[in-house]
This record gives sequence, structure tokens and C-alpha cells, in this order.
Amino acid sequence: MRYIWRLWCKGVFPSREALYEAINKWALPRNYAFVVGRSRKDPANGRCTVTYACDRGCKPPDPSDKRKRKTSTRGTECPFSIIAKEARDSSWQLKHRDPKYHQHNHEPSLHPLAHPAHRKMAAQEKACISQLATSRIHPKEIQIYLREQGIPNLTIRQDIQNRIAETRREICEGQSAIHALINQLEEESFWSRIRFDDKGRVMSVLFAHPQSLEYLQAYPDVLLLDCTYNTNKFNMPLLDMVGVDACQRTFCIAFAFLSGETEDDYYWVLDRLKSMYETIHVRLPAVILTDRCLACINAATQVFPISASLLCLWHANKAVLSHCLPIFAAQERLLSKLSSRQPTDEKQSFRWKEFYSCWHNIINSPTEAAFNKRVKAFEAKYIDSHIEEVAYVKEIWLEPYKEKLVKAWVDQYAHFGNVATSRVEGIHSIIKDYIGTSQLDLFEVWRQIKNAILNQLLELTHHQSYQQTQMPLEISGNLYSIVRGWVSLEAIRKVEEQRKLIDAENSPLSRPCTGRFTASYGLPCVHRVKALIDAKLPLALDEFHTHWRYKREGQPIHLIEPQRLERYRKEGSRVPISSTQREKCAFEATEPRRKQLSKCTACGVIGHTRVSRLCPQRYEYLKAESLNAEPERDSSPTDEALLELQLLQATTSTAGVRDSHQPRDSPEAIYQAYVENRQKWYSGQPGSRGKTDRAYRKASNLPTYSKTDYQWCENWKQMGQFCKSEKRPRKWTKEEKTAYLDWSKKEDERVEAAVALEFAKNPRGRRGIGHIYDIIAEDDREQEALFEASRGRI
Repeated sequence: MRYIWRLWCKGVFPSREALYEAINKWALPRNYAFVVGRSRKDPANGRCTVTYACDRGCKPPDPSDKRKRKTSTRGTECPFSIIAKEARDSSWQLKHRDPKYHQHNHEPSLHPLAHPAHRKMAAQEKACISQLATSRIHPKEIQIYLREQGIPNLTIRQDIQNRIAETRREICEGQSAIHALINQLEEESFWSRIRFDDKGRVMSVLFAHPQSLEYLQAYPDVLLLDCTYNTNKFNMPLLDMVGVDACQRTFCIAFAFLSGETEDDYYWVLDRLKSMYETIHVRLPAVILTDRCLACINAATQVFPISASLLCLWHANKAVLSHCLPIFAAQERLLSKLSSRQPTDEKQSFRWKEFYSCWHNIINSPTEAAFNKRVKAFEAKYIDSHIEEVAYVKEIWLEPYKEKLVKAWVDQYAHFGNVATSRVEGIHSIIKDYIGTSQLDLFEVWRQIKNAILNQLLELTHHQSYQQTQMPLEISGNLYSIVRGWVSLEAIRKVEEQRKLIDAENSPLSRPCTGRFTASYGLPCVHRVKALIDAKLPLALDEFHTHWRYKREGQPIHLIEPQRLERYRKEGSRVPISSTQREKCAFEATEPRRKQLSKCTACGVIGHTRVSRLCPQRYEYLKAESLNAEPERDSSPTDEALLELQLLQATTSTAGVRDSHQPRDSPEAIYQAYVENRQKWYSGQPGSRGKTDRAYRKASNLPTYSKTDYQWCENWKQMGQFCKSEKRPRKWTKEEKTAYLDWSKKEDERVEAAVALEFAKNPRGRRGIGHIYDIIAEDDREQEALFEASRGRI
């Protein structure tokens, strides 16, 4: 069957890429696709001619050929094709070929996704997939991301996986994975060492990030070692070497891919690690913590002879539990059958708890004598019923490794509380989360480890910088004044625990200091803290091991607060401690100072006040008020009478002042003028209604004022808080304050207008401050004269 297309219209395109995109865009809805069939360049003019054929135009392979894989083919030898020719101006012209090339020999596909030409990624899409793949995003999640971002594509998951593989090849830059690893280690300044065998095969790879070395220079005292597995397709164990910083956070020192776990492998790694310490001029670790891997223990002892080699206490506890618990459980089940009772839970067995508690007591022995005593008690208790368990504990753990496990020996070394390798187990988990699969080559595993290290160092730096600015509320006082911000909060909390032991019931102060706490933690013990408190001295930075100090430059300034002197207090003194009053002198106590008698402000007599009953003029102000008050009327007051009464009450406060000689800018004179102006406005209004202060202000276009304006009036530079012109001081009324604000606003406008007029006439008329003061004084005299003239006093 022949499938004939409606032929593509001829046309001219600006470039070859535009032509190819246009013809495939036309073919997509018809479920066909174009690919480059062949191309040739004219040797005479150098222009190209390209034949675009159907993507199924290839010849299928001969089925008789033997193939390694069972596969299929899309080729049908479809003859359909068109020709594109390059013109002199670099444009491209599309032409048809002979009619025999106008037909397909196959039916259209069911969907455009069947054609790889339509699934070809754009440059933007390729870059996006490469970036996401570098961050270890899974292909299905990348596919979802592309769809949600609205990127138009027909990309399937296999295309994304192909792009990821292509990205990895681009990162390798055409090299093998191991060559790319070695080159990248050198380019990115990693400290690295490679071990080869006689044939040139890579046996071990050791590497350390340059920023990890900077952290190691600050905290080299603790080294934890442990191997993890299933991290790469070569099944090489990955040795993690980690340290602990001042905030008790774990940081990665170095990593190593090993060909095995023999003593020779560990010796090679640790020997190179020691050379790294020496290269960066760092002191060797004080403590090396491992599990019970004999090859690692022996190698560490040989390479670091001066470092204390300790065993992980967590591994020892789990080993005793896994070996001894099943025997106790079996005996418990046997006893249950003999006694016909229900067996108890293995972990809740009292006999097992008691045995396990004895093991922990032995491990926590504070001294060698206590250790020997507890071991003898343990043997006497369980030698008859559990001889195999006792033999296991002694022969496997206590006899060969008591110096690496028991507190009496372990606390002689500066381990800073690190007696287990659980930190390394946490690093194992983090690294495997980044790797995601055990089928990566060493180069890919290294890239993911690098990402994990960079994120870890960022978090560590943030934690230290954040903690350095914080101080717990429960930890304060002069004791930590110098070291605050220089040592970690974990160290300060440890010292605070020692301080609290001073007042504990069974305080260690009753016993002599053994020095174990300071030796193992590098911190002052309870005895030292008590001595500093008694001497009223703060903790110095030298009291803290360098392990507990923040990774920062400089040294704290050693400033000590003045020593508090004892305050002299006489017997029977009634002066409070917080008072600033001094104690009385001897002559003051013998000849007490007599209090000066008060003087009455009404009658002027010394010995009483104006409100005292002894004052003859105590109630004279009532007589003055009765004289100024109007007599009562028999009939009910009219509206006009009420208005007159309001005006009278408003002016009584200044009634006694009107006749006095007040300056023009006094609040009393200003209010008097305000009342007189309002009364004139009242007189000019018909009737009695509407004669209110609010109506007067509205008619006169006077402003309203805020609470802040009224507070400004009470300033001592303006009105003050009290009216003192009467017999009794009183607070200013709101109406008086309003009148003062009106006058102040009007006065400011008058002065500004006068200054503007003066500057308009003669801008350079003023000469210095003295001249300005003269102008102000002259203006004040003029205004005072006008005020006196308005009052008829001139």
C-alpha cells in the first residue's frame, strides 16, 4: 500500500536549522518525521545540498545475520524524500524530487512520540536536565519538573536517562572514570594519594577536601574510623575518617576507597593520613576511636604510637547483648516449661537486666581498684550458672581491651566525651543518601561525597557563627564573662553542670580531686570552679582546651570587673542596701538637724501652711468668690441668662487679672483678648441660639488642634502646666490652651510676613546676631505699645 502526502510547498528559509525545524513541524501532526538522508558539498562553490528523507527510510538488517542481542528495527526503506539547497546568500531553498519520492511505503505512526526526531531536546531543556541530574534528581522527578515548568517537549524517561549518561560523559571529558577522578582531584586542590599494584591497577584512593583540612587544623584531637560498604560498583569498602568540632558536631576529614580490609590496607591509608597531618602542620590526634576491627587497631597502633587507641563502647555493648541474651532467653524458656508458667519477654527478663547491669558497672568503674572489685563480684555471682557468658566477657573484652573500654583507663585521655563511633555511622547514612545507588563508579561517588562535604561544612560554619552570638538565659554571671563568645555553649554547659555539683547533696567537694574530668574533657572540674567562685574570679580561656574554642581569629581581652568592697553599715542602720543615702555622722546623730519651719503663703506667718487650721485667712478665697458671684433669681433662667452665665463662668478665672498689668504675651492676657473678641461676635448675632465657642471658631475660620498641640502648651517655655496668677494655682482649661495656640499661630504668621517683607526690600539689611536681637526688641516694644493702647493704658 502506498501512502501519498500532500506535497510540501516550496519555499526559502534563512538557515538550514530553520528549514529542518519547519519541515518537521509540518510533519508532526501527520505522524511522520524527517531526518538527514545524505548531504554533499559542491567542490566548485562550496555550497551544500541536503536530502531530507523519511526517518524510516533506512534499510533493515539481514535477519540471517547472527546478532548478539535480540532487537528490532524501524527501517522500511521508505523512498520519501525532499531536497534542500544552499543559495549564494546563505539562504536555503526547499525543492521536490522526482514523483517517485513523493510516497511512503508505510502507514503513519500512532503518535509523534514514536519518532526520535520529534523528541529531540532543545538546548534549554538539555541544560536543565544536566543541572538537575548533577543534583542527583531522579529521571521521573525531572520529567515532572519539566512538565510543571511548561517546557514544550515530547521527552520520555529514556531520553532523560540518555541525557544524564551524556552529561556524565561530558563531565569526564572523554576520559575513563578513574582518569577523570585523578584529574579532578588535582584540579580542585584535593589532598589525595593513589595506590597502584604492579600492573597499574588502582588499589586504594585517599582524598580530603581542602576546606576539611582547614577544619582539621582547628580540631585535630579526635579521629574516628569506620568502614561502610555498598557504595560503588567495584564493591570497594569506603573508609570514613571524621573528627569532632567545638560544638560537638561531626565533620569529615578524609575518605578512602580500599581494595580490602587487611592490616596492610589500613596501614597504607593511615600512614598517608599521618603524612597529611604533618604536611598541614597539625598535631597528631590524641584519641583514635574504632570498632573491634583487629586490622584497623593494629595499623593505628603502629602508625600513631603516641595516640590513645580506644574501642567503640556501643559496639562492645551490642556484642555482649547479641552473644549473651539468647542464652538467658533459652534458660528463661526452659524454666517456664518446667514451672508451667508463661515465658516473659526476653528484653524484660530480670535476670538478663541484672547481668547486663553488672557489665555496665564494670565498664563504668572509676578506678582500677573498683574495676577489680566489680569483676570479682561479677565472677562470684555468675560463674556457676553462666560460666560461658562470664568467659566471653572476660576473654573477648575485658582482659585484652580493658584499657580501651573501662572508664578508669579511658578517662586518662582527652576524648571529650567521644567513646562511641555512632557519629561515623551517621556520616555513612548521609553519604549513602547522596549516592543513592551502589552501581556508580568511583568518579560519580566522589562527586556526591564532595557535595555532601560542602553542605556539611556550610552547616558547621553557620552553627558556630550562630552559636557565637547566642547565650543561654540560664547561663550568665561574672563566671563566664571572659570566655563568652570564645568557647562553645556545649563546653559552658558542661562547666555549669560542675558548678551545680557544688550545692549537690553528695558533692564531689567532699572528696579530693582526681583530675579525671579535666583530663578527659579538657574543662575545669568542680574543685577548680569552686576555687574561682571563692576568689571572685571569672573563667579564663586557658581553662578550656583548644578543642572547645570557636574557629575564629584573635584572643579575648582579659578584663576583670572591679572587686566589690564591703559596704560599711552601722548597727541598727535603717538605710536600705540599694539606697544612695550615706550613714549619719557621729555629730549628726548627737545633734540632730532641725527641720526648717514652713511659711504660710496666705498670711505670711512662719509655722503653718495656707491649708492649716491655724491660718486666719484659710477661707478668704470663699469670700472673694461670693463677691464675684451673681445673686440668685426667683424665676427660671432664660436662654439669654444661661448664655450670660456661661460667659461669666468662662471669664471668672481671669476676673481678678483684668485690672492687673499683665504683658501682652501672658496666657491670661491672651485668653482675655480671646473672650472679648468672642463676646463681640456674640453681640452681633441675632437671637440667643448658636452663640457657642464652636460656632464662633467656625465662623472665624479658626483651626482645631490635636492632643500633641495641647501638650506643647504645657511646656515650661510656653504656658506651663498651672495658672499661678490666682490665689490657688490651677491647671489651664482647654479653652485657654486653644486661645494660646491661636495667638501663637497668628504671631508666627505675622513675624514671617514681616521678615519676608524686610528681605524683599533689602535682602542684605541684617548684620549679625546683635542686629537681629535689636530688631526683635524693637518689634516687641511696638507690639507692647499697641497692646497698652488697646487697653487704654496710654
